[in-house]
Amino acid sequence: MTSAGISAESGIPTFRGVNGIWKNYRIENVATPAAFNKNPSLVWEFYYERIDRILNAKPNSAHIALSKLVNAGDNINIVTQNVDNLH
Repeated sequence: MTSAGISAESGIPTFRGVNGIWKNYRIENVATPAAFNKNPSLVWEFYYERIDRILNAKPNSAHIALSKLVNAGDNINIVTQNVDNLH
């Protein structure tokens, strides 16, 4: 099992970590339908920033190690909450 922290080294911030996403944004202001209705440009800015970081991120040593385990042919199942495609 992996969590958001595995991709932090690749430049993708966690939600609650030291430089987490919620340090700069309030969830109510960027992640609700009401927020979008109130300030759609802020919501788009929030999501485009995250998308840009993900598109420019490269796998780090932890991702590479997981890949090696899977490619070794062992019966490895990876469970993650990440949506960055680095695994």
